[in-house]
Amino acid sequence: MKYTAITTMLLLASFGASGQTVEDIQNLSPEDRRAYWQSLSEDEKAAQREKWRLERESMSDEEIEQRRAKARERWESMSQEERDALRAERKAAHGAMREEMRERRESTSPGEADPLNAERDERRREARERWNSMTDEERAALKEQRDAMLERFREGQTPADD
Repeated sequence: MKYTAITTMLLLASFGASGQTVEDIQNLSPEDRRAYWQSLSEDEKAAQREKWRLERESMSDEEIEQRRAKARERWESMSQEERDALRAERKAAHGAMREEMRERRESTSPGEADPLNAERDERRREARERWNSMTDEERAALKEQRDAMLERFREGQTPADD
């Protein structure tokens, strides 16, 4: 335990507040990555996410494809047990994230709410109204469209490929 705490402190000191590239973070072990992320304040996390977003946006198509190939190679080199463990870990992290967002939303008074929440709620209300006004045939056609799009996505195609 003492060794882990010392390692984590050294790791955090080496990363500092300057923010890290996506590759720097990916090269850490899952435990070190988690420790690094948990050590950041909400403002630092937001700044880091923005830095990563800008980093991704500035990448060429070739760089993006290289990153995807590297990730695909890592995935293909994993055993089925490792893949299952990773899926379970991601599912748990996603659930924890959703719970955190729910708690944050419930603890915010309507006056403090983000204006984007109101826009999102309005879009959802409009979508629900459109859905409710559709006939069964229109709904079935829309579901078929969605399923076809999801299938193309699973096969690696993007809307730009159409």
